[in-house]
Amino acid sequence: MVTNSQNVTIGQKSQIVSRTTQVKWPEILSLGSLHAAVAISWIAYQEYQPILVQKFQVAHLAQFLVITKALILVLIPILAGWIADRILVTRGKYFVVYMVGISVTAMVFMVVASLITIGPDHPVASGLPIMIVLWLISMSMFLSPAFSMLESFASSRNLPIAVGVIILITDIIYALEPLVVLLVQFFGESLTFVVGAILVFGTGFLFNKVASDEVMERQVQAQKIDKGEKNHVSLLPILLVGVLVGIGRAFLVEFIPVTSPLTAVSGEQFSFVLLGISALTAFGFGHYTSRKKVRNILPISLSIMILGVGALILTTADPFLFTIVGIGLALSFGVAHMSSIPFAFRRLSVRHITLGIGAFLGASALIEGLLEIYYVLQ
Repeated sequence: MVTNSQNVTIGQKSQIVSRTTQVKWPEILSLGSLHAAVAISWIAYQEYQPILVQKFQVAHLAQFLVITKALILVLIPILAGWIADRILVTRGKYFVVYMVGISVTAMVFMVVASLITIGPDHPVASGLPIMIVLWLISMSMFLSPAFSMLESFASSRNLPIAVGVIILITDIIYALEPLVVLLVQFFGESLTFVVGAILVFGTGFLFNKVASDEVMERQVQAQKIDKGEKNHVSLLPILLVGVLVGIGRAFLVEFIPVTSPLTAVSGEQFSFVLLGISALTAFGFGHYTSRKKVRNILPISLSIMILGVGALILTTADPFLFTIVGIGLALSFGVAHMSSIPFAFRRLSVRHITLGIGAFLGASALIEGLLEIYYVLQ
């Protein structure tokens, strides 16, 4: 556990940062553009992965890829966060893992585009499943180092605003998935992966340049840490909150599309609408929280969200109640998602910040991965 003296020191540093840092919009928007590129890339993957495994005659690996994806999304952010923190403390470098992840992702995108171009009959085409797994790993490597920089871009009071903006950008992209899919289909298989490489590497490089001063400041702070001092942090509260928030998202994006009783719109369309509602809620409530200093938001919103999940399961036979409960779940999830990230940041020092954020991201992907595996295996 972190000692009391360390907590006081960290608290003093946080107060200094809070007084000097309001909202750094260029950094926040560059991080948002990176998240938008990642969201578009995931949508492209979801669109073309079934097509490619059929085209390259590896359909028997479809279930394996779903299970692998779930494991990677849970484990790799945690591992990447731990490695990034170790490199930060021992070598004074912070973005090594980030740049490796960005570079490998772009490279794998280009390799997959080349494999699609040469076709399934070429001998090297058998390496497609390996490339997909490498892409999944690299896509999960750079998010925790990038996202952990968010608290350097806004004071503690304004952090909910910054979080709300990132959530708004990311979830609006997911909510507009049908339009993104049309764009992906317009580009075609090979060109989509080329564009994906350009998007991820371009936004990743842009974020690295825009946030260079904050990255340098974190590296300076890391050099002041006593490397011989025992310093442990409890990740249990962060993991628990991450799993609970992940339950809400899993039911919005996995449960509703499969079980929706609605006839006017499909389950997927209803899910997209609810994601848009939750994104707008997170954004709006982030502004409200920064002005009103609302306390106990997280436990209240999580409790309402879990009740909404239970009610959603019980109302799958009634379209009207299902719609009302679904909207309520989207609203409570938006508030819980917005308030859970500042909760994680408040419990982390510079020494463990990337590991802690990686743990949160991994835990929040757990239930969604389990539901996806369940539906695939059925």
